[in-house]
Amino acid sequence: LPLWYHTGEDPGKTQYHNTAACICLRENHGVIHVHEGMEVLSRLQDSTHKKSKHCRCVACNGDRRSRGCENPHACTTAVEKTLSRLLPKWDPRGGAKEATPEPPTTPGNSFRHPPQITSLADGFRVLTRTPQYVDHVVQPRPQQRNPPSQFQKIVFVGSMTSRDTEGKQVAGGGIWYGPEHIGNMALRVTENSPQTSQRAEI
Repeated sequence: LPLWYHTGEDPGKTQYHNTAACICLRENHGVIHVHEGMEVLSRLQDSTHKKSKHCRCVACNGDRRSRGCENPHACTTAVEKTLSRLLPKWDPRGGAKEATPEPPTTPGNSFRHPPQITSLADGFRVLTRTPQYVDHVVQPRPQQRNPPSQFQKIVFVGSMTSRDTEGKQVAGGGIWYGPEHIGNMALRVTENSPQTSQRAEI
């Protein structure tokens, strides 16, 4: 991502992109992206670096000779300040992360938030059935079938297709109430209708 006009800039902080040090970073140091700014910032970890315009560490001397920078430490400080104006989750240096507020719990609400994801492996682990969450899995309620009342009838309907002696496809269906029931019947789909099992059921 670009270091300048970053999408993660904190709207509550004033941004400075056109100071002398920022212009030097872009024009002389070639710092356009965040990772390039981090390379400049790495000299702060060097014990020989001095927080001074006259620092003589290897990195600052190299910037004076090859890049024409008059104050390498000021440019380093400009990178540090620019990163400090990003929201915590966008700051590559780490630090405190924004806390996600927990939703209010209500009686009977058994939902349990997973732990904060800090790595790619944790992201996949949330989708597994670990013992930590098995107790909170809602089991499906078994279906209860009520026995038919005196006003209800159970009827079985079936259909099929086959080919007659001439090789034409024919379809038919049947209705079955029970053994030797007067309502049992078999029907054939009329010739001018589609010869399909779906048509036979209708």
